[in-house]
Amino acid sequence: ALVGLDEVLAIHADGEHSEVVLATRSELHDKPIGRLLDLLPAEFMRCHRAWLVNLRHVRRFSALPGSRWRLHLSNGLE
Repeated sequence: ALVGLDEVLAIHADGEHSEVVLATRSELHDKPIGRLLDLLPAEFMRCHRAWLVNLRHVRRFSALPGSRWRLHLSNGLE
């Protein structure tokens, strides 16, 4: 299914595929996360080796021990 980039909250690596996380569901994509990062606009940031986030959907950051951070997205995903 086609979706607009503004609907994409995050993308999670799933082997040679990627899971595209939307507000209420997820869709599988046939490209790996690294290839998608090359194609996406600058508002998509790699925050972990397995995660890209759409910065437009980041609502806040929480500090964790060990100089780590947790992102809170607009749908409640952390």
